[in-house]
Amino acid sequence: MVEIKEVKVEQVSFLRELAITTLYETFYTEEKAKNLKDYVHEAYDIDVLVDSLQDEYSHTFFIYCKQEIAGYLKVNVHTSQSEPMGDDGFEIQRIYILKKFKGLGLERILMDVSISLAKFYKKSFVWLGVWEHNYAAQAFYKTFGFDKVSEHDFAMGDLVETDWILKKEI
Repeated sequence: MVEIKEVKVEQVSFLRELAITTLYETFYTEEKAKNLKDYVHEAYDIDVLVDSLQDEYSHTFFIYCKQEIAGYLKVNVHTSQSEPMGDDGFEIQRIYILKKFKGLGLERILMDVSISLAKFYKKSFVWLGVWEHNYAAQAFYKTFGFDKVSEHDFAMGDLVETDWILKKEI
């Protein structure tokens, strides 16, 4: 049984733990260890997460699989988007699933939820950033009709990488 529920402020510690775990499961290498630690300190600070949960233009959801938190989704509109994409844009900022729940189709469910939310809010396009070397994620997004429209630098500690900006008209 799969459920999706919006994260409440009082769940911020669970969100932080999940965010850190999924980030490390996805991107950890010994070469990136210090940069990941610096990024976590900045991006997943409790106060930063609370501010995001209280932001009317940002929504974060847990996905549960058999009543266990399996991952999360973070979406943004208007001024809460991480890039200035205008009022017609709907950003999928984060889709992360714990390693032990991968392969169950939960990522697809979260993507479907994202696109449905964008339609509900009457947005004309959905966009996201993906690391240029995350080929599996790029292939996944391609199945939903996302195309590369630009790129930007993404700083993680003192490491600067390139993220592709992918967009899907809806």
